Amino acid sequence: GACLDPNSAWLISRGMKTYFLRVREASKSALEIASWLTTQSWAKKIMYPALPSHPDHMLWKKQNQGDGGSVITFDVACERSKLDKFFEALSIFKVTPSLGCVESLAVPCLSLYADDLTEDEAKRAGIEHNTTRLAIGIECVDDLKSDLSSAAAAAK
Repeated sequence: GACLDPNSAWLISRGMKTYFLRVREASKSALEIASWLTTQSWAKKIMYPALPSHPDHMLWKKQNQGDGGSVITFDVACERSKLDKFFEALSIFKVTPSLGCVESLAVPCLSLYADDLTEDEAKRAGIEHNTTRLAIGIECVDDLKSDLSSAAAAAK
Protein backbone atom coordinates (compact mmCIF):
# COMPACT_ATOMS: atom_id res chain seq x y z
CA GLY A 1 0.00 0.00 0.00
CA ALA A 2 0.88 3.65 0.14
CA CYS A 3 1.68 3.65 3.87
CA LEU A 4 4.71 2.32 5.68
CA ASP A 5 4.21 -0.07 8.51
CA PRO A 6 5.60 1.20 11.85
CA ASN A 7 8.57 -1.18 11.86
CA SER A 8 9.71 -0.08 8.37
CA ALA A 9 9.38 3.58 9.37
CA TRP A 10 11.44 2.91 12.51
CA LEU A 11 14.15 1.09 10.50
CA ILE A 12 14.38 4.00 8.05
CA SER A 13 14.60 6.49 10.90
CA ARG A 14 17.29 4.43 12.64
CA GLY A 15 19.31 4.02 9.43
CA MET A 16 19.25 7.74 8.64
CA LYS A 17 21.20 8.46 11.82
CA THR A 18 24.31 6.80 10.39
CA TYR A 19 23.61 7.33 6.67
CA PHE A 20 26.14 10.12 6.15
CA LEU A 21 28.85 8.23 8.02
CA ARG A 22 28.27 5.14 5.85
CA VAL A 23 28.24 7.14 2.59
CA ARG A 24 31.40 9.01 3.56
CA GLU A 25 33.24 5.79 4.44
CA ALA A 26 32.11 3.99 1.27
CA SER A 27 33.17 6.94 -0.90
CA LYS A 28 36.55 7.15 0.80
CA SER A 29 37.09 3.43 0.27
CA ALA A 30 35.94 3.64 -3.36
CA LEU A 31 38.50 6.34 -4.13
CA GLU A 32 41.24 4.23 -2.57
CA ILE A 33 40.17 1.13 -4.51
CA ALA A 34 39.77 3.04 -7.80
CA SER A 35 43.26 4.52 -7.39
CA TRP A 36 44.65 1.10 -6.56
CA LEU A 37 42.93 -0.46 -9.61
CA THR A 38 44.86 1.94 -11.86
CA THR A 39 48.05 0.18 -10.72
CA GLN A 40 46.79 -3.35 -11.41
CA SER A 41 47.63 -4.99 -14.75
CA TRP A 42 44.38 -6.98 -14.70
CA ALA A 43 42.18 -3.85 -14.41
CA LYS A 44 41.62 -1.70 -17.50
CA LYS A 45 39.51 1.37 -18.29
CA ILE A 46 38.83 2.35 -14.67
CA MET A 47 35.89 4.75 -14.50
CA TYR A 48 35.49 6.72 -11.29
CA PRO A 49 34.73 10.46 -11.47
CA ALA A 50 37.16 11.46 -8.69
CA LEU A 51 40.11 10.06 -10.67
CA PRO A 52 41.85 12.71 -12.79
CA SER A 53 41.91 10.19 -15.67
CA HIS A 54 38.08 10.11 -15.85
CA PRO A 55 36.84 11.89 -19.02
CA ASP A 56 34.39 14.04 -17.02
CA HIS A 57 36.67 14.65 -14.04
CA MET A 58 36.66 18.45 -14.43
CA LEU A 59 32.85 18.53 -14.58
CA TRP A 60 32.70 16.29 -11.52
CA LYS A 61 35.17 18.57 -9.71
CA LYS A 62 33.06 21.63 -10.55
CA GLN A 63 29.82 20.02 -9.34
CA ASN A 64 30.99 18.11 -6.26
CA GLN A 65 32.59 18.70 -2.90
CA GLY A 66 35.11 15.87 -3.17
CA ASP A 67 32.76 12.89 -2.78
CA GLY A 68 33.19 10.53 -5.74
CA GLY A 69 30.48 8.14 -4.63
CA SER A 70 30.86 4.42 -4.12
CA VAL A 71 30.46 3.04 -7.67
CA ILE A 72 33.48 2.07 -9.80
CA THR A 73 33.40 0.56 -13.28
CA PHE A 74 36.34 -1.21 -14.91
CA ASP A 75 37.19 -3.96 -17.37
CA VAL A 76 38.74 -7.15 -16.07
CA ALA A 77 41.65 -8.03 -18.36
CA CYS A 78 40.77 -11.65 -19.09
CA GLU A 79 39.40 -13.84 -21.83
CA ARG A 80 35.63 -13.95 -22.23
CA SER A 81 35.60 -17.62 -21.24
CA LYS A 82 37.31 -16.88 -17.91
CA LEU A 83 35.22 -13.93 -16.68
CA ASP A 84 32.88 -16.23 -14.74
CA LYS A 85 35.91 -17.45 -12.78
CA PHE A 86 36.50 -13.86 -11.62
CA PHE A 87 32.99 -13.54 -10.19
CA GLU A 88 32.94 -17.07 -8.76
CA ALA A 89 36.19 -16.42 -6.88
CA LEU A 90 34.89 -13.31 -5.08
CA SER A 91 34.22 -14.04 -1.42
CA ILE A 92 33.54 -10.61 0.10
CA PHE A 93 31.89 -8.97 -2.89
CA LYS A 94 28.40 -10.29 -3.54
CA VAL A 95 27.39 -10.66 -7.19
CA THR A 96 24.04 -8.94 -7.59
CA PRO A 97 22.53 -6.09 -9.67
CA SER A 98 22.11 -3.42 -7.00
CA LEU A 99 23.74 -0.17 -5.98
CA GLY A 100 24.64 -1.70 -2.67
CA CYS A 101 24.34 -0.77 0.94
CA VAL A 102 26.91 -1.61 3.58
CA GLU A 103 28.01 -4.73 1.66
CA SER A 104 30.26 -4.47 -1.39
CA LEU A 105 28.76 -5.75 -4.61
CA ALA A 106 30.13 -6.72 -8.03
CA VAL A 107 28.17 -6.86 -11.27
CA PRO A 108 29.07 -8.33 -14.66
CA CYS A 109 27.52 -5.43 -16.62
CA LEU A 110 26.87 -7.18 -19.92
CA SER A 111 24.90 -10.06 -18.47
CA LEU A 112 23.04 -8.22 -15.68
CA TYR A 113 22.53 -4.72 -17.10
CA ALA A 114 22.92 -4.79 -20.86
CA ASP A 115 21.43 -8.13 -21.84
CA ASP A 116 18.64 -6.35 -23.72
CA LEU A 117 21.11 -4.28 -25.79
CA THR A 118 22.38 -5.34 -29.18
CA GLU A 119 26.11 -5.94 -29.41
CA ASP A 120 26.52 -2.59 -31.20
CA GLU A 121 24.47 -0.70 -28.58
CA ALA A 122 26.50 -2.22 -25.74
CA LYS A 123 29.76 -1.33 -27.47
CA ARG A 124 28.58 2.28 -28.02
CA ALA A 125 27.72 2.45 -24.31
CA GLY A 126 31.25 1.26 -23.48
CA ILE A 127 30.11 -2.09 -22.14
CA GLU A 128 32.35 -4.98 -23.13
CA HIS A 129 32.15 -8.66 -22.15
CA ASN A 130 34.43 -7.95 -19.18
CA THR A 131 32.99 -4.64 -17.94
CA THR A 132 32.42 -4.87 -14.20
CA ARG A 133 30.71 -2.50 -11.81
CA LEU A 134 31.61 -2.42 -8.15
CA ALA A 135 29.46 -0.83 -5.45
CA ILE A 136 31.79 -0.37 -2.50
CA GLY A 137 30.44 -0.93 0.99
CA ILE A 138 32.03 -0.34 4.37
CA GLU A 139 34.22 -3.43 4.71
CA CYS A 140 37.97 -3.13 5.29
CA VAL A 141 39.60 -1.71 2.12
CA ASP A 142 42.55 -4.10 2.34
CA ASP A 143 40.16 -7.07 2.48
CA LEU A 144 38.32 -5.78 -0.61
CA LYS A 145 41.60 -5.34 -2.51
CA SER A 146 42.67 -8.84 -1.54
CA ASP A 147 39.33 -10.25 -2.69
CA LEU A 148 39.64 -8.52 -6.07
CA SER A 149 43.25 -9.65 -6.49
CA SER A 150 42.36 -13.27 -5.72
CA ALA A 151 39.47 -13.16 -8.18
CA ALA A 152 41.71 -11.68 -10.88
CA ALA A 153 44.24 -14.45 -10.31
CA ALA A 154 41.49 -17.04 -10.68
CA ALA A 155 40.49 -15.53 -14.02
CA LYS A 156 44.00 -15.77 -15.53
